[in-house]
Amino acid sequence: MIADLPEIAGGWRVERIHVGQHDFKICRPTDPDALLDGATDENIPYWAYLWPTSYDLAAWILSTDWQPPGEVLELGCGIGLVGLAGLAAGWQVTLSDYEPFAVQVALANARLNGFTNAPGSVLDWREEPPQQYAAIVGCDVTYERTDHEPLLNFLDTALLPDGTAWLADCNRAATEEFLTTARERGYDIRRNELPAVDFSNRPKSTSVLRRLTRRG
Repeated sequence: MIADLPEIAGGWRVERIHVGQHDFKICRPTDPDALLDGATDENIPYWAYLWPTSYDLAAWILSTDWQPPGEVLELGCGIGLVGLAGLAAGWQVTLSDYEPFAVQVALANARLNGFTNAPGSVLDWREEPPQQYAAIVGCDVTYERTDHEPLLNFLDTALLPDGTAWLADCNRAATEEFLTTARERGYDIRRNELPAVDFSNRPKSTSVLRRLTRRG
């Protein structure tokens, strides 16, 4: 339990998550399903789960030679594993989510791992971004078709002209629709299948990383 996090249904647990050559201490809900009581379709606590793609994207960040030339924004930070990987890799990462409690938990996890000054932001993709970024990373952010246009609008304004977006997911059908629209709006896209990080009870899944840059 972290002192600055409130009690929740099912309680908290702190565990070590091994990714690449790094071990992260992660505080997360002991039983994320216990948070579903009273949740609406628009407010399901997806942030409370550690999804397989977040492990795979975190591992890629820790192993890649690519380095952002400036500040990075993580979209949909959830518990914060991907953002922690970025911080551990030396990136200047702002952890953001639509859900304020997710940002609170992610920042608590950043402090738990020694990143006491990591910035966080509660963001709604339908609103203007607070600034522009050299890179934007996101994990499983394209599965809702209703989010596609707001997300692309956000990328249009939040990315610097020569910026890069790295979006990973488990190859959902809705993502292909998002990518088609992104191409129509002037983005070049490169695809890379990510190696799967092995962890207990991992479901069978394949994570795919897409790199989006503006054409020309």
